[in-house]
Amino acid sequence: MENNEKKYKKIKLEYIYDKNYNIISASDVFGGMSPKGKLILHLTDDMHSVPSIEEFKLTDDFKIDLNEKPITIYTEKQKDDNILYYDRIVKNTLILSPDDAINIAIWILDTVVNNENLDFDREKIINHIKNILSIEKKHEKK
Repeated sequence: MENNEKKYKKIKLEYIYDKNYNIISASDVFGGMSPKGKLILHLTDDMHSVPSIEEFKLTDDFKIDLNEKPITIYTEKQKDDNILYYDRIVKNTLILSPDDAINIAIWILDTVVNNENLDFDREKIINHIKNILSIEKKHEKK
């Protein structure tokens, strides 16, 4: 170690937000491992399908007549009355190394499990983790 170097005992991280920083909501995820060994997560959010066009009648003073039902025009996919349609909006994609994915998963679990204000089945999480670890042991024996 050179004379001008110190042996640090702490590190301080300052978070600087990018000018394009935004918050997104995600209700689901799909993806998998890439051929190069990266975990790819496509974060999605579901919402009711929005009609392509809605036509409203106007009152004499050019306001939407709320007493009249609008004429709603849907796309071809939305015409089947027996099917409830949702649009799945792909908002962002995360690409993570397996190590980063595990570290983030641990952080998420730790944050949620240790939040006293949340009510969820802790036993379900513990059993799932035990199951994952038992599968891992089976792979190690091969």
